[in-house]
Amino acid sequence: MDRALDDKFSRRSFFKVGAGVAGAVGVGTILEACGGSSSTGSGTGATGAANPAAGTAHTAPSAGKPKQGGTLMVGFTGGSSSDTLDGFNVYTSVDAARASALFEQLVQWNNQGQIENRLAEEFTPNSNGTVWTIRLKPGLTFHSGKPVTADDLIFTFQHMLNPKAPTLGSAAMVAVNPKGFKKLDSRTVRVQMTMPQTTWKEQLSVPFFFPVVPVGYDPKKPIGAGPFKLDSFTPGQRSVMSRFDGYFVTGQPYLDQLVIEDFPTSTSQINALTGGQINAAGSIPWVEVRELSGQSQVKIVNERSGQWNEYPMRTDVAPFNDVRVRQAIKLLIDRPQFVEDVYSGQAIIGNDVYARFDPDYNSNLPQRAHDPEKAKSLLKAAGADNYSFTLISGPWVPGLLEGAELIAQQATTAGVKVTVKNTPIGQFVAQDYLKAPWASGYWYDNPYAAQTILSMTKTAGQNETHWSNAQWNSLWNQLNATPEGTGPYRDLIHQMQNVEWDQGGTIIPGFYNAVDAVASNVQGLAVPDTIGPLGGPRFERGWIS
Repeated sequence: MDRALDDKFSRRSFFKVGAGVAGAVGVGTILEACGGSSSTGSGTGATGAANPAAGTAHTAPSAGKPKQGGTLMVGFTGGSSSDTLDGFNVYTSVDAARASALFEQLVQWNNQGQIENRLAEEFTPNSNGTVWTIRLKPGLTFHSGKPVTADDLIFTFQHMLNPKAPTLGSAAMVAVNPKGFKKLDSRTVRVQMTMPQTTWKEQLSVPFFFPVVPVGYDPKKPIGAGPFKLDSFTPGQRSVMSRFDGYFVTGQPYLDQLVIEDFPTSTSQINALTGGQINAAGSIPWVEVRELSGQSQVKIVNERSGQWNEYPMRTDVAPFNDVRVRQAIKLLIDRPQFVEDVYSGQAIIGNDVYARFDPDYNSNLPQRAHDPEKAKSLLKAAGADNYSFTLISGPWVPGLLEGAELIAQQATTAGVKVTVKNTPIGQFVAQDYLKAPWASGYWYDNPYAAQTILSMTKTAGQNETHWSNAQWNSLWNQLNATPEGTGPYRDLIHQMQNVEWDQGGTIIPGFYNAVDAVASNVQGLAVPDTIGPLGGPRFERGWIS
C-alpha cells in the first residue's frame, strides 16, 4: 500500500490501489445498514509518511435512475450569527455549503484531483502565462434570467481587485493588470498579467472563493449561476433555496428545494437526523459512526479526502517567531495517536504540508515523529522552556477541539503547558482570526498552488501563520513562471514544501476522511475522492428515491 502514495501516482490512483482490511470504525462508503456494500481500495496502519486511511473508499451501487423533486434538509455545525451569503468570503463549513449551492465558478478542482472547466469553455494562457484567454460556455444564465457575459466576467475580476474591499481569494489576482481586460466578444475576455502567472487557472480552481457574479453584484442579495437560488436566509439558523431551472448542467439539480440548517453541536445535528427533522448531516464525528451504522433509516457516507484540521502558529510574533519554538511544538505531537484518538483511525497521517493529493506533493519529506526530548531541547535553546502556551480552538468542525486538547495532553510529556481556549466560532472570526498567536482552523482539499495563494503568500487573504520567507518567496515567483506539469515545476514545489516543513508555522496532524450521514432514501451524495462533506458538497447531484 505504501506505493499508493508515491509521487508518481495520481490522486485517483491512490483510491484504486488494491483491496484491504476495514479500519477502526469498520465502515464502507455506504454501510451495511443500507442493505449491503462492496469494498475496494482500503488500507490500515499508522506508520511512516505513507499511512493509508483506515476504512474504504468506494461508492455503493446507485439506487436506480435519479428522480426529480423532493427537499433535502441538510444540517451542519459551525454556523453563527456571522454567517454570510457572500460567495467571495467563505469562512465556515455552513458558508461553504451555501456558496456551493448558490454560485458557480469558471473552473474547479474536482473529485478526481483534476481541474475541470465549469462555466469556462476555454481557459488558456500564452506560452509564459502573461496573457490568458477565457471563453464562457454558450447559453449560461444567472438566477435573475440574465445571460452570463464577458461583461460579468470582467466585473467579477474587478470586484476581487477592489483594494477597498479585498476578498479572501483576491491574492489570486495579484498578477492581474487592473486595466488589462479586453472584451473580445460577448463570451470571451483576454486578461493581461503584470508578470508571469502560469498557475492562475489552478489558483482560481479552489471551491467557494471564486464565483462568477453579475454586474452590480450585492453580497446581501446574491445572484449567482449555481444550481439553487436563494429564497430566505437567517444567519446562524436556516437557509432556504429552490431549484434553478436555468442551471448549465442539463437535468440538474434533481431536488426542488434545499434547506440548510445550522446546529450548535454535533449531538443536536445527529438527533435531528435520527428524529427525521433533517435527512442529511454533513461532517459528523467519527465516534458517532458505529452507533449510527446500526440504524436502518440512516446511511453513512465515508470517503477519503484531503481535508485537514490545522493548528497554525504565527511566525511573526513571539514566541513563534523563533523557528526553534515552531519545530519544538511540532515534535510534541504523536501523530499516529492523534489519527487514532481524534479521527478514530479514519485519516492519513499528516506531515505539516498541505495538498496531500496533489500529484506534485513531496512525499520524500521525512515523516515528523513524536520527540519530546528534542522538543524540550529546542525550547530551552529558544529561552521558551518555561513558556505557557495558549491554543484557541472550538467545536467548529468534528475533531478540531478534540485535537487541540490532545495536543495539550501530549505536550505534557515534555513538561510543556498548553492551555486550550474553547471559543465560539462567531467570536473567533470577529476577534481572533488571523490575530491570535496560535489558533485552530480547517480546510478542504485544494491543489498546491491554489492553496498557497489563499493561505501562504504575502498577499494571501488567509495567511494564518503570517508566513513570509525570502527563500520560499523566490521559489514561488519561479513557480509562477514555470509551465505546469513539467519536471521543473514539480521540483520547485518540492523545494517550497521542504522549506515549509522545516520552518513553517502550520501543524497538520492528519488528512481525515469525510464522514457524513444521510437518510436511507437520499441518493447521489456519495462521491469517491471527495473534496468536502456530502460530495464537495455538490447538492445538485443529490436526489430522493
